Amino acid sequence: MAHYYALLGVPPRSTPEEIRRAYRRLARRHHPDSSPEGAHSAPLFQQIHEAYRALTEQKYDAARGLERPGLDCHVTLAITLEEAVRGGSYLYRGTRRLDLPPGLRAGERLRLPGEGSVRDGKRGDLYVFIAYAPHAGLRVAGAALHTELVLMPWEAALGIRRRVPTPEGAALLAIPPGTRAGARFTLPGRGLPRARGGRGDLHVTVAVRTPSL
Repeated sequence: MAHYYALLGVPPRSTPEEIRRAYRRLARRHHPDSSPEGAHSAPLFQQIHEAYRALTEQKYDAARGLERPGLDCHVTLAITLEEAVRGGSYLYRGTRRLDLPPGLRAGERLRLPGEGSVRDGKRGDLYVFIAYAPHAGLRVAGAALHTELVLMPWEAALGIRRRVPTPEGAALLAIPPGTRAGARFTLPGRGLPRARGGRGDLHVTVAVRTPSL
């Protein structure tokens, strides 16, 4: 348990309220939806959440003289951006299926009762923490997505229709004549799920590549 206290930055004799305050402060700072690092902060956010859960349960059980049945397990599942939007399913333990609902966000936790490890003849729960797997053409920033569209000089000057990646597949984007390098186009609602519902936007930044002679 010592590493949990260190992770939250509190001493072992901290009260439940002190632990709660430390957790809330760190959770706000490192939540994938608010952290400048976006989805890259999800693993640390999950560790903070796990530390808070473990310490809270320990304090509660100690106060009531309880012994927790079973042994809980924690795993991180990296899902694709497509699965975050549409949902999906995974097999675990060979035959058991985990159905992922649409709208999952990095840092969310799914609880599977009775799917943990056995202790004293009883099975604990399995907690699945959600993270986003890297995407070849999209960069995650909270609920927003960013991508770069490379154009040749004549395409930028004359205008063109080009396909850009989205979580649902390629979308057609109309580039108007006279577009310059650094121009940004926004596809509303084509990003990732937001905490309060709806989806973020997809931002497309234009880069102009000059052909080599």
